Amino acid sequence: MNGRHDLRGTDGEIVIVGGGMAGLVAANFAAGSGHKVLLLEKGQEIGGRAGTTVRDGVSFNMGPHALYCHGALFRALHELQVPFHGAPPNPGRSLFLTEQSVYRFPQTFWQVLVSRLLNFRERRLFLQILGRGIATDPRTLDSTSVADWIRQLAGTGRLADLFHTLMRLTTFVNDPEHQSAGATLEQFQMGQKGGVWYVDGGWTSLVEGLRRRAVERGVAVRSSAAAKHVRTGPNGTEIELTDGTRVRAGAAILAVPPAEAVGLLDLDEDHPLHGFNRTRRVGRCACLDIALKRLPRPDERFTLGLDSPLYFSVHSSAAKLGPDGVAVAHVMKYLPADEPVQHEETRNELETMLDRIQPGWRAEVVTSRYLPNMTAVPAIPTIDTRGTQDRPDTAVVGRPGIFLAGDWVGRQGQLVDASAASGRTAAAAAIGSLSGSTAPATRRHGPVLLDV
Repeated sequence: MNGRHDLRGTDGEIVIVGGGMAGLVAANFAAGSGHKVLLLEKGQEIGGRAGTTVRDGVSFNMGPHALYCHGALFRALHELQVPFHGAPPNPGRSLFLTEQSVYRFPQTFWQVLVSRLLNFRERRLFLQILGRGIATDPRTLDSTSVADWIRQLAGTGRLADLFHTLMRLTTFVNDPEHQSAGATLEQFQMGQKGGVWYVDGGWTSLVEGLRRRAVERGVAVRSSAAAKHVRTGPNGTEIELTDGTRVRAGAAILAVPPAEAVGLLDLDEDHPLHGFNRTRRVGRCACLDIALKRLPRPDERFTLGLDSPLYFSVHSSAAKLGPDGVAVAHVMKYLPADEPVQHEETRNELETMLDRIQPGWRAEVVTSRYLPNMTAVPAIPTIDTRGTQDRPDTAVVGRPGIFLAGDWVGRQGQLVDASAASGRTAAAAAIGSLSGSTAPATRRHGPVLLDV
């Protein structure tokens, strides 16, 4: 970015720091109001954790990504008329894996009744719990841990293992003693009602669609533009970049991770956002992204670990992610929140899982990538935050004109749906803040890149 480049436009301009999903959604809805919007992304490419890497013609998302059909992102994409294509998962003969055995994943009432996975008492209780669980108000469980909730529902043993497995699948979190049962149940209910899609071309197609729509709406998108400080003053909001450039505008939206937001704002130790950042618990995964010339067992495209936090899914069975016939899959472990990552040991665990469910896979590898310590959830909804209820609001306390967006912000949604929901809320809040702005520089110029 050239420090002498001057963006002059209409009154009341908005600068967004961060070009991930939250920032892109915020930019689109902010620009839809008629305000001139500038989006700054520190990396060379926009998209953040929604980015897609192409290797040998194969599109790898950063681990498994699914678009919830009843989620805030799905709604935003349709409202913004962002085109995308995909389909629901096509799991084939789904399996549960234990250390000793492999079981068929019961997907119908009849399969539950005849499954060897559970004994008769557990099968009956499982069906009763599903009936009650869908109707339960998640807010009544916000301060109850997933571990306590499942113990109350199912005791211990195989049935409890089954529910832990389903909750990990729904939330990408392996932290049952701290994770909020209310937030977890809410996410599970949404998945049951609407299902998910795998997206053709990987999630970069959604990123590019949102970027293209934002540009059509007048958003200026700048990559390789890293923010260093964000300040408020009598002339509105000022963003200082690492190259010394200063950007001035009426309002700013920080669509960045919690620690980055704290650093940009240079907050006092006793600020609520500082406290949230210190105490948040992070959901992490280790993932082996892999493309195979063929599946040794083509009908077995989805497997979950029952007594271990493991996941396997062939996403190319539903979405176009590579050349015809190539199977694109993700093998993943939901890492415990408190344990150090054992990189090679975990990779061996993932490869051993593949050996069991797709024997002979090693001879079929087209390309692969290992992500040993991937952040899936930067701030787990815990019992201490009452699920999503006590997550940071979009408005930053004590910093008028500065707002937050991300998958750790606001009460609505989890994962990327929280990004979309908070991005939209932050855009509305930023627009609202400008209506009372009296800063002369903001009225005259909007976002202006200033020489230093």
